Amino acid sequence: MGLNDHHEELESHVAMRAEHDGTDTNAARRRLGNMLRTEEDMRRVWVSPIWDVLAQDARFAWRSFRRSPGFALTAVGVLAMGLGASTALFSVLDRILFRSLPYADAGRLVSVGLLAPLDSNEFLLTTDYAQLWRETPAPFESVTTFFRGAAPCDVMDDQPERLSCLSIEANFLRVLGVSVAAGRDFTPADDVPGAPLVALIRHSLWARRFGLDPNAIGRALNLDGKQVRIVGVLRPDFELPNLGGSEVLLPSQIPPIPRGAHVQSSGFLGGIARLKPGVTPQQAYAALQPLFRQMLENVPAAFRREVTLRLRTLRDRQMGDARRQAWLLLGAVVVLLLIACVNVTNLLATRLATREREFAVRTALGASKARLARLALTESTLLALVSGALGLALAAAMLRIFVAMAPGGIPKIQQASLDLRVLTVALVASLAVGCMTGLWPAFAMLRSETLHSRGLAAMARPWARLALVTAQIALTVAMLGSSSLLLRSLWKLAAEPLGFDSTHVLVARVSLNAAKYRSEQQAAFFEDLLARASQIQGVAAAALSDSLPPRGATALVIFANIEAEGRPSPPEGTGGMVPWRLVTPRFFDVMRIPIVRGRAFEEADRKGPPAIILSESLARRLFPGDNPIGKHIQPQRGQSAWHVVVGIARDVRDEGPTAGPKPTFYVVRPRSPAIGRMSMILTLRSDAPAGWLRQEIAAIDPHQPVEIETLQQRVAAESNPRRFTAWLVALFAGFALLLAVAGLSGTASYLVAQRRREIGVRMALGATPTAVAQQVLREAATWTAAGACGGIVLAGASAKLIRSQFFGVTASDPASWSAAMGVLALALGVAVLRPAIRAARTDPAVTLRTE
Repeated sequence: MGLNDHHEELESHVAMRAEHDGTDTNAARRRLGNMLRTEEDMRRVWVSPIWDVLAQDARFAWRSFRRSPGFALTAVGVLAMGLGASTALFSVLDRILFRSLPYADAGRLVSVGLLAPLDSNEFLLTTDYAQLWRETPAPFESVTTFFRGAAPCDVMDDQPERLSCLSIEANFLRVLGVSVAAGRDFTPADDVPGAPLVALIRHSLWARRFGLDPNAIGRALNLDGKQVRIVGVLRPDFELPNLGGSEVLLPSQIPPIPRGAHVQSSGFLGGIARLKPGVTPQQAYAALQPLFRQMLENVPAAFRREVTLRLRTLRDRQMGDARRQAWLLLGAVVVLLLIACVNVTNLLATRLATREREFAVRTALGASKARLARLALTESTLLALVSGALGLALAAAMLRIFVAMAPGGIPKIQQASLDLRVLTVALVASLAVGCMTGLWPAFAMLRSETLHSRGLAAMARPWARLALVTAQIALTVAMLGSSSLLLRSLWKLAAEPLGFDSTHVLVARVSLNAAKYRSEQQAAFFEDLLARASQIQGVAAAALSDSLPPRGATALVIFANIEAEGRPSPPEGTGGMVPWRLVTPRFFDVMRIPIVRGRAFEEADRKGPPAIILSESLARRLFPGDNPIGKHIQPQRGQSAWHVVVGIARDVRDEGPTAGPKPTFYVVRPRSPAIGRMSMILTLRSDAPAGWLRQEIAAIDPHQPVEIETLQQRVAAESNPRRFTAWLVALFAGFALLLAVAGLSGTASYLVAQRRREIGVRMALGATPTAVAQQVLREAATWTAAGACGGIVLAGASAKLIRSQFFGVTASDPASWSAAMGVLALALGVAVLRPAIRAARTDPAVTLRTE
């Protein structure tokens, strides 16, 4: 009901009263009392007075900002920078740290299995699972598995295409608590060995290949020469627990194995379990100990000391080390937002000093201290909301940059968007920032005791502003120091030698289809490919290998199982895992891995007795103090031929620059049609374009897919997550430095203006312009030094939290801190230079006459 409605209703009452009493309307109004108060009472029934007051304060604040556009634009710009950066980064980190996984009751899902030197993730052996896990263990409501590692699978029809296939147990989706978008889920009958082949496909594959045609369900798909019937389509938001991109899911069809039967395990499984309601992961871990002891019976005796049971939440398995980096980035953006808040609070303090007369008049007219405090909070909140709206545009631009520069190792970053959840958090953050920046002005209003508002004057005194500037500089120093340490770590990481030369090396991974290429055909394909690649113009050397550093998926053998000529009895336990590679003779030329003793492989080694090359570290372990050249080694005791050692190669950091070199050996790939490999890596030392290599592969098989990249790209991918984190922290540190420069420059300018009379008197008494400027610079240096000391303490505390991101540096690294302090001193020196020059140019005659 509006004001006019209230007025008309009261007028009707007045008319009825006048008619009833037989008097005029004026007499009726006097009998009814104060009409204005009655209208206000009627309005309170429908609208709370607080909304009227807030609307009035908001209108007044808006008019006030229009009268001071410089202040308003500066404050909005500062807050928009902080809120925009925080919103963009929150949209990235939300899915890593806070957002629940896309499964029903995801908090009860855990990843469980054995942890051994074979892998960094837990696994279950197929034999163990078939014998011991089919009957669900007590702490779990249900258990499911999937085969570790997706396999390439080819669609062999009129539209050939390489897909990624993953084998899962029939109850996989039901344990996760997800459903299909169309068709049906797997049934237990689909998971029986020998059952007709069926598949679930991704929604993206359904759209790309079948155009979302409902009739695609039930259609057969020719995968690797086998007819596989599509029975269902996964939901668009479906997510595999291992975050893989497999587009086709197949039943694993693990055969039943009687308990106690000794069967060689046929593979490694990832185990996902759903905890019973009320059971914690710690309780489940304790309850699984008897089962773990049974599983150890199937583990070789040498391994048992190095095998443990691991149970962790599914989120922990998915995110891994990315969570530490996410918390680091979240801390950086929170610090940036705090700096923005301090800066705006400083601006509000300056502005309040110029409004003493206004607030004194408002107090004289009856405004209470609480009303004035509410007005201050309304102004700061309005500033924050406008800044938040502008920050959303900045966040959208920054988010596109973050996603574009983000490496593949950061999970779920491609899903980041400014959705309703992020917008809600941005609104809450804007309101919180508005309250934070308005608290000090509001507190000053409540403390003001006289008409002349001494509390406001106290708030704007130099010591208050200097405290804010010092706090801002301290936070900035902490940001600069941390970013400098991270950037220097990145520089050290890039300079760390890996044991090979990654420049001018082209890498092509070729995976053949088993249904199309038999063993002899596989060997012929790769020999033909190697010969063709070697003849490409500009190719200095070409080689084949089954894996490639860094992080190449190498084959592994147990160190204790390596039989060496003249070696004493093997060590207790496994001795760790030793990676090995199958390579052709020019491999060491392509990779430029130095042969420090003996020779590299030769073409004759491919037809003669098996030859082997050891890395330096493996040679020292197998033949301590002895020359291994000419000695014989059996890589798998009792299971492989004896190989003659022909050379010792320089150690290679196979797991990247952050890990030490591992003992490794290389076996020459024999020239035999019986030696087939479905997947090999072709490496070329050349500046030739990748298109030429694609042409050669297409000449052999025009439908054969290939993945081509440079070795430098592989090496860079190793440090990409660290690089992404370091550059983002540096970006936020740059924003913080800009805000600190603005804050210090504003404070110095304000103090020079406030001390104009004093400066004029000093110059009239003989002070030189240089002395005046030096005094301003000295005072600014004092504030900076105080803030720097506090910032170093903060940075020292934060360095302990981010120590895992350092490489080759310590928290007190002098070069990093010298660079950070140099940048800070230069930026802040420029910030106070203009106020110092203005102070030096003060005309004492004009100043004193004006004052």
